[in-house]
Amino acid sequence: MNSTLESANITTAMSATLNINIAQPYVVFTANSSANSTVNFTGLAGVPVGNSATFIVVVPNSSTAYYINTYQVDGAGVTVKWAGGVPIGGTSANTDIYSFNIVKTAATPTYNVFASVQSYF
Repeated sequence: MNSTLESANITTAMSATLNINIAQPYVVFTANSSANSTVNFTGLAGVPVGNSATFIVVVPNSSTAYYINTYQVDGAGVTVKWAGGVPIGGTSANTDIYSFNIVKTAATPTYNVFASVQSYF
């Protein structure tokens, strides 16, 4: 049996803007969120057209639910295509795990961003 190990960026609470670099695309927050956030995926400008990158963000919530509500790639706003429709927000007293798959489709640069979010109770 083979397994894959990935290094996670373990940090405290989600901030107003999250800059997540392709070099460390797995982020785990250890404290409950205190505000909604913008996520900015960085380091994709140099990725060749036709390649993709996957990012995972683990967001714990207390009784007040916060969530990622704005999305950027290298500082430019992008539209996210959500599995099952756009999520309505975070879930209170749970942990939300976001998965983003970003495909570079043109050198301009242009990206397709596919995402899903699951709540763990």
